Amino acid sequence: AIGMTSGGLNFDVIIDKNDDVNIIEIGPRNGGNLLPELIEYCTGVDMKKYAIKTALGEDCSDLKMTYENKYFSHYVIHSQQTGELLSYKKTTKLKQHVFYEHYNMKVGDLISKYENSSNRLGMFLLKYNDKEEMLDIIYNMDEYFILKYYE
Repeated sequence: AIGMTSGGLNFDVIIDKNDDVNIIEIGPRNGGNLLPELIEYCTGVDMKKYAIKTALGEDCSDLKMTYENKYFSHYVIHSQQTGELLSYKKTTKLKQHVFYEHYNMKVGDLISKYENSSNRLGMFLLKYNDKEEMLDIIYNMDEYFILKYYE
């Protein structure tokens, strides 16, 4: 409808417990939260490079995707509570899957309960051998990444 024929498309949705899809955002751009980097790990496609080529009207016919038989995820590090950060650590199991990490916190910082991206404490990019392993870690991250703080 808007005449877009190439380029990145970012969309955010929430799927509720009844499997109803609620659209939050659709925009003609690459996503944030390291999603272009994660897509590159998953498919071999450099989204940033092709966004520039598309914007310049250059030929993108060389774009080819490759797939590794693995599972990937990103995780926004956040806190369920507000308090002074005493320590944080990854368990041995989590360390096996994290291939990129970035922290926006240090011991002694006052951290806030997660409400939006301004409360983000960091990011992980993770790789797994199977879906069950991925879901276990993502759904139980508090057991694998431990934040300790004074309330």
